[in-house]
Amino acid sequence: MSSNEELEDSAAKKKKAHRPCDMCRRKKRRCDGGQPCGRCIQHEFNCTYQKRAMQRTSAAASYVHSLENRLKTVESLLQESNAVPVSGSPESPATFAPRQDQVLDILTYAIRLLNDPFPVPHSDDLSFIEISDSLQSLSLDNPVAHGFQGKSSQAMLVKAAVDLKSGDNIPNAPRSSLPPKQWSIKPWMKAPPRRTYTFPEDDLMISLISLYFDNVNIFFPIVHRPTFEKAFATNTHIHHDGFADTLLLVCALGARYSEDSRVHLPTVTECGTAGWKWFDQVQLAGLPVSGQATLYDLQCYCLAIQFIDRTSGARASWTLAGIGIRLGVDIGVHRSKVRGRAITPEEEQEKRCYWSIVLFDSQLSGALGRSIALQYDFDLELPLRCDDEYWEASTRRGVFCHPSDKPSLLDFFIWQIKLNRILSFVQKVLYATNRSKTLLGLNFDGWEEKVVMELDSALNAWFDSVPMHLRWDPACENDTFFDQAAALYMSYYLVQILIHRPFIPAVRRAGAPKSFPSLTICNNAARACINVAETQQRRRPNNPLIFGPTALFTAGIVLLLNIWGSSRTNRVESPDLTDVHRCMDVLRANTERWPSAGSLLETLEQLLKVDHAPTVRPRKVYDPSPFASSETGTGSTSSSETPVSAPNNVPHLSNPQMTRGWTVHIPLTAEDAAWANHVDGWDEAPARAPQVSDTADPPNNTAYFPAPHAHGSDLNDMQYFGVPLGDRLAHDTHLYTDTVAFWSTAPTGFEVSDWDLYLSNIGDIMQTGT
Repeated sequence: MSSNEELEDSAAKKKKAHRPCDMCRRKKRRCDGGQPCGRCIQHEFNCTYQKRAMQRTSAAASYVHSLENRLKTVESLLQESNAVPVSGSPESPATFAPRQDQVLDILTYAIRLLNDPFPVPHSDDLSFIEISDSLQSLSLDNPVAHGFQGKSSQAMLVKAAVDLKSGDNIPNAPRSSLPPKQWSIKPWMKAPPRRTYTFPEDDLMISLISLYFDNVNIFFPIVHRPTFEKAFATNTHIHHDGFADTLLLVCALGARYSEDSRVHLPTVTECGTAGWKWFDQVQLAGLPVSGQATLYDLQCYCLAIQFIDRTSGARASWTLAGIGIRLGVDIGVHRSKVRGRAITPEEEQEKRCYWSIVLFDSQLSGALGRSIALQYDFDLELPLRCDDEYWEASTRRGVFCHPSDKPSLLDFFIWQIKLNRILSFVQKVLYATNRSKTLLGLNFDGWEEKVVMELDSALNAWFDSVPMHLRWDPACENDTFFDQAAALYMSYYLVQILIHRPFIPAVRRAGAPKSFPSLTICNNAARACINVAETQQRRRPNNPLIFGPTALFTAGIVLLLNIWGSSRTNRVESPDLTDVHRCMDVLRANTERWPSAGSLLETLEQLLKVDHAPTVRPRKVYDPSPFASSETGTGSTSSSETPVSAPNNVPHLSNPQMTRGWTVHIPLTAEDAAWANHVDGWDEAPARAPQVSDTADPPNNTAYFPAPHAHGSDLNDMQYFGVPLGDRLAHDTHLYTDTVAFWSTAPTGFEVSDWDLYLSNIGDIMQTGT
């Protein structure tokens, strides 16, 4: 066959592919394309081919084309806005988030507000008062209606209904005419009958009450002393369960500071049993279904939290703090009640109690590495600055007024609350889960550096605002202010450590090792904290500080991890090891009155054994002879190198007059702490053992607080905080990568099980380290 014939055959084959006729296309049937087609011949239809076949398009292609147009439109809109794309997986479309600088600006603004006065509540925030008034206008016996009702509650709808009917003159139905309610309180739901209490003897009870107010209430003013003593004098505890519970817990806490043998259990003579016979009589299982929290209930939980924290540890007291938070919310104590009238003494006591529970919850949550119970729905104003003895005269005038020329005991409580604002922010941001940080927009690198610098600035601003009578002065003649200043400074150093502690693993994750100013700040804050605790313990040996064991344990761990990061040769000779032993000495001295400090002490002892360092090593102990004997005629400290062979070898704690005239040099702010080891002159004033001055006159404040950069550095605060953290101390060659490794794996809380696991895993690292 020729090529021409093949082309004709192929053309003929192509012509066979006819389109259907008009009738077959309408009927949607197969057509043979004939003239006419077979089907039209069979059914005698008029076979035509007039309608033109439409060009078939792909539906998928048109859909994609429309999506591309929409995507271009959205991209053009986003380019005009302030959002930037955030890269995601290749399979998913790009998502968009606020710019990083916007997130940092918001965080910076929030941090700088931490030291500002509490804002006045908005009118919308006071709507819960109107809800309560609306419910009271109704004839409701439901106990749910008497608790706090927020904006999202059904009570808001009830208030709207009452407001709509407020203009109508509709008489209220008397209660006697209302049908019986199925939800009324049943007899078995009511409070149990009065319990039988066993109180201390009258003389012992008076002594315990005085010990409580002198040693406990000065830190957390839970109980108003004149009101309490007046109720006690009239035997209110005989017929009122609420006051009886409060009195028993006051006696239980006072017993922790008593030398009377009657405070112990009858069959046990250990000091750890002091106060338990009265604490066990108080029921803290919550309130009955029909009940509502009162001031006495809040006071009982505040007192019980402190007793359990001193005797059993943080876990049980943290649970009690959570219950106390909920009880306060139930009666609306957590919200501001500004109504244009003077506050009543009972409302002020409720405010102080609830602030105490909030402080306990924050401190204990930080110690255990847990979330705080009350997050953001909280606008209670600060307690009024007025000591107890001025209440009665002030309330006659309708205001609480403290004399302007006298320092207030309540200043410690107020500044502790202000410091707690910074601590709460640290817990919510720096110690939040990754999911929470992502919700805040903190899913980019480098945000920690900016936040840490702002927190340092806020902490320095708080420090500058501390009243003069609460500034650390070992020669302070007022024992109460001396104890308050020591407790406040230890809390300050603890917060400083908590701010910088999570930043050290962040630097390690960045890659190449470099110097870590956060590690330097933590080390110097730990040394300063130990100095303050030891000075207070020497002068006030029977007065352990509130939250003192927590701060001491944290300081000891900081220095211990720093020691492990150094070479093995330097570990035994490290001065930080002496500081760790000093920390343990203070914890050991507090164990008798605060048994919960014993578990922290045991953990430090086990950590020291892990290093396999010599268990018997010379260390400095303070010889009390220069203070105990008047024949020396000198104020210098005499120290001797004494081998320590057992943990029970506790240095003798001197009398209260030992520390008169002491000059203790400690770094103050985060900036001072970071530069403490790098500025000439700080070596002569290290954060070490207290140095005794031979002068009879108490030194001035500059002796206790060396000015930052007083030895030649001319960097101001803004210049310092403008330098990146990783570049500030780049010339420091004494910080090792191993230190950061120990930090990154150490537990953040005080759970014994966590530290047991850490101890079991760290031994191998210590053996292979050099």
